[in-house]
Amino acid sequence: MQELWVDRKQITGFIGSIFIIFGTFLPIYTLNLHFLDQVPVSLIDLPLIGRPLAIILIAMGILSIVALSFEEYTPLYLSGLVSLLIVLGTLILVESGLVIVSGNFPVVSAIVNNLFDYDFGWVVLLAGSAFLLVTPELQDG
Repeated sequence: MQELWVDRKQITGFIGSIFIIFGTFLPIYTLNLHFLDQVPVSLIDLPLIGRPLAIILIAMGILSIVALSFEEYTPLYLSGLVSLLIVLGTLILVESGLVIVSGNFPVVSAIVNNLFDYDFGWVVLLAGSAFLLVTPELQDG
């Protein structure tokens, strides 16, 4: 059988890195504006926190690719953990903001619940973090 120039461990890490990098541009929410149709919102589009967090996630993806190129797997723990904390922290922060707005203004609650829908970007970002965290634990070969 012909030997590949990369092994399964590297492929798994590269997939995680690509998921993290491209996941920052995928929609994480969809705004259902009935007069404007549906508007996708990516991590970069989030006000105030979106761009700095997206830059950090992209940097973690690039760090992972560089580490994988040199067959160093230990930095993937750092990039995977930082990515996971950013994604989960953002999810919690946005959700808590929606809960606070809905709780303080009961009329707004119905609007907010019908306005936001989750989108597939969360799944890609979480999967990328999981791939990065699992990669160092895989067997070589």
